Amino acid sequence: MRMVAIDFETANEQRGSPCSVGIAVFEGRDLVSSHEFLIRPPEMRFSPFNIGIHGIRPSDVEDAPDFSEILEQLAAIIGTSLVVAHNASFDMSVIRHTCDHYGLQYPQLEYLCTMNAARAAFPDMDRVKLNLLAARFQFEFNHHRAEDDARVCGLVAGEIGASHGDGCFYEACQRLGIIPGRLAGRGYQACIGPAARRSRRV
Repeated sequence: MRMVAIDFETANEQRGSPCSVGIAVFEGRDLVSSHEFLIRPPEMRFSPFNIGIHGIRPSDVEDAPDFSEILEQLAAIIGTSLVVAHNASFDMSVIRHTCDHYGLQYPQLEYLCTMNAARAAFPDMDRVKLNLLAARFQFEFNHHRAEDDARVCGLVAGEIGASHGDGCFYEACQRLGIIPGRLAGRGYQACIGPAARRSRRV
């Protein structure tokens, strides 16, 4: 199964301020390619807090393409593949808020959250932050670099698939009770994990 892992970094606290996106393409558990694209955000306001996390500064992106150009490249790479992200609610909100700013249609995609899946798959872990999962599986990792975050997200998906889904992350999520999210046009459906499903029935 072809799977595309993504990770956004933002310039400030606003979800619609992407300054970088990492993308990693997998065939099954095998990494095929990975890339990072710098993005010129709609407002060139960089928070010191965010710079401290990812190290990207205004001077790094002043000549970078804006999100509307990057979105075309992302859509071409994703195609009909499953999209995965760690804490996918954040990454999907970056897409939605930035599309809303530019008046763009949302890309059509189905996605799953490796954070939701890891919580269900590894109940022995108190926290399932990406760096902790990387340490669990002994992945080399440069945290908060978008390309590396995307790569490790996809590798974690592969581990969950191997342990719970006969090698398939999508199958593992079905067994773990996780419902995929979707984006299309102007519509959005969240990825729902087992805990969220239980709370809705109360």
